Amino acid sequence: MIPRNVLPKRSGPDEATFATLFVAGLARVAAKLGKGALADRMGRTTRSLDNILGGGSTSGKAMFDALLADETALDEVLASYGFRLCPLHSEAANDLTVAAGVIDAMGELVRSRSDGHRDHNETLAVATLLRPHLPAMQAIVREADELRGAA
Repeated sequence: MIPRNVLPKRSGPDEATFATLFVAGLARVAAKLGKGALADRMGRTTRSLDNILGGGSTSGKAMFDALLADETALDEVLASYGFRLCPLHSEAANDLTVAAGVIDAMGELVRSRSDGHRDHNETLAVATLLRPHLPAMQAIVREADELRGAA
């Protein structure tokens, strides 16, 4: 019998779900930055942004322009495909701030397991504490790779 090395067929969201996820990411960023600031950072007018938020465009250019406003703008879309975006370069982090944040997250993780399991609310709490420090941690790993000549 010849073994079959077949990867499972990958599937992504349908067109409507894709558009909904893209708009959800933009709306999340707009709530954080303000719609005017989001439009400015994307190089668009607020009217153009309103058209996108209304489901009028999911063009590649609009999506990549959203990354100029916030590096997490495509998180919902990318997660639906099983991916996460990580910038190639990140500003040097304050190591003590990163360490303190990660320690806080790990403390929350330990507390969440005190009853023998971590429920979904605890998972969300740990992720909320950890997420802001992921780019800084990745920057440290990338710096180490560059020092080794592996990047």
